[in-house]
Amino acid sequence: MKMMKRLVKTLIAAALFSVFVPMTAVQAKQNITKENFDYVWYLEQHPDLAAAVTADDHDTIWNFYETIGAPAGWNGRRTKESYMNSRDFNYKTFLAMNPDVYTAFGDDYDKIYEWYITMGIGENRSGAFSEDTMAMMMIYDIADSITDDGMSDREKIKAVHDWLCVNVDYDYDDYLAGSLSRRSYSIAGAVIYGDAVCNGYMLAFEAFMDVLGIESENVVGWRSAGDGHGWNKVKLDGVWYEIDVTWDDLGLYGMGYNHNYFLISEEQMNIDHGIYVRV
Repeated sequence: MKMMKRLVKTLIAAALFSVFVPMTAVQAKQNITKENFDYVWYLEQHPDLAAAVTADDHDTIWNFYETIGAPAGWNGRRTKESYMNSRDFNYKTFLAMNPDVYTAFGDDYDKIYEWYITMGIGENRSGAFSEDTMAMMMIYDIADSITDDGMSDREKIKAVHDWLCVNVDYDYDDYLAGSLSRRSYSIAGAVIYGDAVCNGYMLAFEAFMDVLGIESENVVGWRSAGDGHGWNKVKLDGVWYEIDVTWDDLGLYGMGYNHNYFLISEEQMNIDHGIYVRV
């Protein structure tokens, strides 16, 4: 333990005082910034780092993450609250659902939004943000409920895979009818409504990985029949593996789910998934 603490302190010093150009964080697709970085969560994931730096020293923690942590696989995440923003706030819908707020503030947008951020969230007021934003915030709570710090990344990935298989149904009826809506392709379709096609499964799985700090990629390609399809890749112990939650979810056939496409190699996936691109 003492050796690890000394190593962490050395890494922090290197991150702060080295002359090399800082490396870009590996999770840029999340738009992680110094302002929205989840410092509390990051230190909880890495107690050795927490023992070497104070929790409010954002400059040191951020510099460590950006130059040493992320390239080494110590991935970060955004705070749950950072997904909320005033541009995404539907105050008219919110007022319709919360007439007492209208009584207090009328239609003063700035006051309504400020009240919601400071008080409304704590009162579990809903309906203020887009469905995708609300789904993203739900993923934080779901991830906390199905994983814990004592689990390995492999166990966390499996927990997410299994949760999606149990709680999401393939929107086959609308697919056959040619009436799929945008919702079926979205995180909200999967997480809030429990109905999605492969794109919804794929985006929801990626969102869970972002929240858990596990490096992942979306994969878009073709299944063996030639139809478009989407699935995921995750990096585990420095090795990339592929996962197709949609194909492992057999609920459409009344068979629960399996793990035939769980953490398999690219070569194995390519047997029936065709050429693909990363996004």
